[in-house]
Amino acid sequence: MLACTEVWRYRDLLVAMPAQHAPDPALDVVWDLRAPLDLSGVGRLRAVPLRGQGLSCARLNGKSLHVRLRSGGETLMLAGRSHHHVLKKLLQAEGVPPWLRARLPLFYVDHELAAVADRWCARRTGGRR
Repeated sequence: MLACTEVWRYRDLLVAMPAQHAPDPALDVVWDLRAPLDLSGVGRLRAVPLRGQGLSCARLNGKSLHVRLRSGGETLMLAGRSHHHVLKKLLQAEGVPPWLRARLPLFYVDHELAAVADRWCARRTGGRR
């Protein structure tokens, strides 16, 4: 096996892939959505305008959008739900492999977790860091 290969076991899978740079766990970047954002160890982010999906313009309304990575203990309240969900449990339930969980960008508006990658958007009264 080559030194530039990672091998992971998850559930009933054995996955070999090119080694990736570890993302900076202290990442905290303000993203101007008008331009793509390249993040080492995460990839390239780009905003795609969609009507009725994702973070609303009203929610952003001139506020900074911070991109961070998981630090543990994050929760968010999903639309149509009456309680907060622990992000770790959501990722496990969706079968997101551990090596991807650490690379998922978290989007914060006003210090509140507003979205998790392209997977979930929180209700406005949602999560904590």
